[in-house]
Amino acid sequence: MADSILNSTTSNSTTNYTNLSNDSTTHINFFDNILAKKETVLTILKEDKETCFLASTSAKLITGICAVLAFMISTNLIVKHLRYYSKPQEQKWILRLIFIVPIYAMTSWISLLLFGENANDAYVYLDTIRSCYEAFVIYCFLSLCFDGYLGGEARIVQQINGQPLPASRGTLTCCLKGRNFSINTLRFCKQATLQFCYVKIIHTVVTLVLQSKGTLHRGNFNPRYPYIYLFLLQNISVTIALWSLALFYLTTKELLQPFKPLLKFVTVKSVIFMAFWQGAIISLLEAFSVFDKIDGVPKNVVAEGWQHFLTTCEMLVAAISFWFAFTYKVYVVNPPQTSCNDDMYGNNFFSVAAPPSVNELVDQFRQSIDVRDVFRDTVHHFSNRSAAPYRVMEEAAVSGGTVAAGGGTDGDNNDDKKNEDIKN
Repeated sequence: MADSILNSTTSNSTTNYTNLSNDSTTHINFFDNILAKKETVLTILKEDKETCFLASTSAKLITGICAVLAFMISTNLIVKHLRYYSKPQEQKWILRLIFIVPIYAMTSWISLLLFGENANDAYVYLDTIRSCYEAFVIYCFLSLCFDGYLGGEARIVQQINGQPLPASRGTLTCCLKGRNFSINTLRFCKQATLQFCYVKIIHTVVTLVLQSKGTLHRGNFNPRYPYIYLFLLQNISVTIALWSLALFYLTTKELLQPFKPLLKFVTVKSVIFMAFWQGAIISLLEAFSVFDKIDGVPKNVVAEGWQHFLTTCEMLVAAISFWFAFTYKVYVVNPPQTSCNDDMYGNNFFSVAAPPSVNELVDQFRQSIDVRDVFRDTVHHFSNRSAAPYRVMEEAAVSGGTVAAGGGTDGDNNDDKKNEDIKN
């Protein structure tokens, strides 16, 4: 009896050991299969990284089509404005604004074509061109509304001097509660946009010097490196400039209403604002290691590659928006008229008004890119010599309102004399 129990126990143990061995072998094979699948997945991921979308022909083709179309649309609009250059004080600013589309589109596309291990240096130089013009565009849009549409400081002050400034949390102007419009408001708006132009120039020079010495560490937010401080300086400066632009629009939107400013404002600000925040978000994602190094390509180049891809595609939309926002049709004062005449033999022939000559177009183009007015504006708004004309304008605005209340032709004559005094 005991022997049978012992034999039964031994056989059961042997069976259990055999089953356990079989289970262990099964588990080992299972984990081997998992490891094999993991190696397969890693191999696939490695192949995907090596064939990165940004380096693919598809990405270059998509961005190339968008860049070329944006360039063609914006160039056509520029030529149309030069063809009907009837209001230089407005159209020179409009032309400078339109240039942002081909500049952004072509520099971003070229940057994507150069995507690779050694693209970092090229990105620095191309981005400086684009970002410097970005600062110039903010100033040009303010000058278009300020000088082109509204006729300058004197007219603006005469019409809205003393009115309460907009104060709302939604527009981030709640700090202006209880304040009234004055010439200092206009002066601040111009100074805020001009400071971004010069801060951007300084930022560019410092960036190029540090990059040439290899101490910039682009994309590295470590406080030991200068990149984070340049990043903060640029973002604070552009924020002040965009806020002042919004303040000017909110203050003068009723005066600008005949010029349909909302579409223009949204179009220009969306290009600048989107490029600004898009770049900031991508930089933060890069700082949190969302972008990985790809086959020897640094992660900051990968992050900027996505920035250039998105910007190139967005410029096609921007070009279409600029076509409708800054249309040339309102400047077609005397469109070419086709007339039917008789020659000396009694035959009918058609004559069309001749377009401007090439020399005229070149002169108009040269006038539109002449930036000496920027330096004159800088001297005017930052020097103490402009303080006296400001006081004269405010006094003229107050007295002009009193005379206007009396009405009559004499009031108009007095206003003209005051305007002449202000100019003098």
